[in-house]
Amino acid sequence: MAIRIQQYNTGPRRIGVGGIDPGYQQPRIGNIAATAENQLAGTVLEAGKALTNVAIKEYVSTETTRVSQSLLAMQKELSAERDRYMAENQGQNAIEAGQHFEKFARETAQKYFQEGGFSGRFAEMFNKQAAGTALHFTEQGQAYGRQQEALWKDSNYKSSVQEKLNAISQDYNNPEFIEFQLHSFDELVDGMFPGMDNRARKLEFRQNAAGSIIEGYLSHDDIRGARGAFGQYKELLGDKANAVEVQIRNRADALEAKARADGAGTESGGGTAWNKPVPTIREQRGKRAGTDRKDKGSCDTGESDSVLPHATGIA
Repeated sequence: MAIRIQQYNTGPRRIGVGGIDPGYQQPRIGNIAATAENQLAGTVLEAGKALTNVAIKEYVSTETTRVSQSLLAMQKELSAERDRYMAENQGQNAIEAGQHFEKFARETAQKYFQEGGFSGRFAEMFNKQAAGTALHFTEQGQAYGRQQEALWKDSNYKSSVQEKLNAISQDYNNPEFIEFQLHSFDELVDGMFPGMDNRARKLEFRQNAAGSIIEGYLSHDDIRGARGAFGQYKELLGDKANAVEVQIRNRADALEAKARADGAGTESGGGTAWNKPVPTIREQRGKRAGTDRKDKGSCDTGESDSVLPHATGIA
């Protein structure tokens, strides 16, 4: 008879005593201490990081403010120098304003950079903004220099033109002198405005010179000479011709009226002045001067002795 062996398919059982699981491990005191230390170190590290971030932000804010302060001081000094220079230098003395402004801006920027002691990104920040400020300041100086140079040249040019026209008016019947003044003016204008088309300036000067010649005759009460010069330069006068013609007519009328008034109160041979022929202007001049200008045949012909070149070859 075979022996039957009983088989158990169930696994081993944990036998608990007093509700305690034999597989549970109680934490050790040493492990607890290590965990607390790690947590404390982590907390301190995080606090240090936070403090470091705050310090960095404060440093950045402080340095940025210092850069801005230096730039403002630099700008204030540049503005003061600009006002001083412009107040003390005009015309010819301001021609080199651009060079002065550039040098002053460069030295001022360098001074504030050294005083600020900037480094790293803040040095770069200062230099970048200071360079822009210096460039703008230099451009202001260059523009001022060009403006003052133009004003100086224009003033000198106008004064020279007026001086030559006055000289022509005083020596209105001297052809050689007038010719000299024309050539002198051409050299002047070509030298002052090189590389430019100066034909308009030269033509304008000759128009004004023609007017000065006529004014010279009128200032000497030489109506016939003035009319002769007008006939010679009428085309050259252009749109000024009508005004000059009216000027001659008004002067002739004024002299005629004066001649009649001077003779109205005189009597000769029982007759009164209004019964006698009115003396000509030439006769009036002869009486005042004590001599007749016989060498001026143009006064009899109505032509001027002046030899201002015609428009051909002038422009």
